[in-house]
Amino acid sequence: MYVYHYTTDEGFKGIIEIQELWATSIYHLNDWKEFDYGRDALVNSVKDLLENNEAADAGAKLLSYLYDTHPSLFVCSFSAAEDGDDLAQWRAYSHKGGYAIGFPIDKLISHANILKFDWFLCEYGTKSTDQFVQKLANIIEQIFNMAGGVKQFNSQFPFNDPTNDPLLAMLLKFVAKYKHDAFKAEKEHRFVRLLTSIEHPRFRMSGSSLIPYVAFSLKNKELWKQAQIVMSPCLPDAAKLRCESVKEFLKFELSKHKLPTDCARSVRLSKAPYRNIMGG
Repeated sequence: MYVYHYTTDEGFKGIIEIQELWATSIYHLNDWKEFDYGRDALVNSVKDLLENNEAADAGAKLLSYLYDTHPSLFVCSFSAAEDGDDLAQWRAYSHKGGYAIGFPIDKLISHANILKFDWFLCEYGTKSTDQFVQKLANIIEQIFNMAGGVKQFNSQFPFNDPTNDPLLAMLLKFVAKYKHDAFKAEKEHRFVRLLTSIEHPRFRMSGSSLIPYVAFSLKNKELWKQAQIVMSPCLPDAAKLRCESVKEFLKFELSKHKLPTDCARSVRLSKAPYRNIMGG
């Protein structure tokens, strides 16, 4: 199965030239309540534990931690929707023209592990969905079990640096996998990195804002052996010249990085008959 990263023309050029994607701070993603949503759902699940006397103290500590923490979580996103040719994704991320860069998910996960990114398939729902809440409650139970039980979990507080504690690091990363049901059609796969207290992000400009990010390197021959490139919708008379240009660009840049150029031979145009700005 393939997953695809949608980007603009300019973004595509930069990604291929420097061979990296930018994993964005979770607080600066398109969904402006991104971290709050997952956190609040977890908080509701923890509240259920407060009715259990044994878990009440641990649950209260978790609630306090979840409300007070502001972790350095960074997310790199891919979509499994419509074989890299989803009109909603084009409109959202490439509305003036762009590309979808696709990789086999198994190769991408293996590569991400080397980069210390965790992979999650997003789960969608609302905080009132029974199944959704139950899954979150199960995560809390797993964390207590990993600690050796509620009493052992209690004894580990306070956590001065959660990124150095595998239990709370797991909790924070799980927060990043839950999204509102409104985004379900994206079929999003996420690669998540939690920075430690001694690591620092880089910054890029977006409009007048500085956006924190960390690099997700693409310098991997196995990835590019099976990579796919999809061009955003455009009018037929522009497609041929555009396709030839991107093929030459891929051959030159990938060769420069000593990476396979197979994807240059199979660049394909979106099948969506959508007249975007770039296409006239």
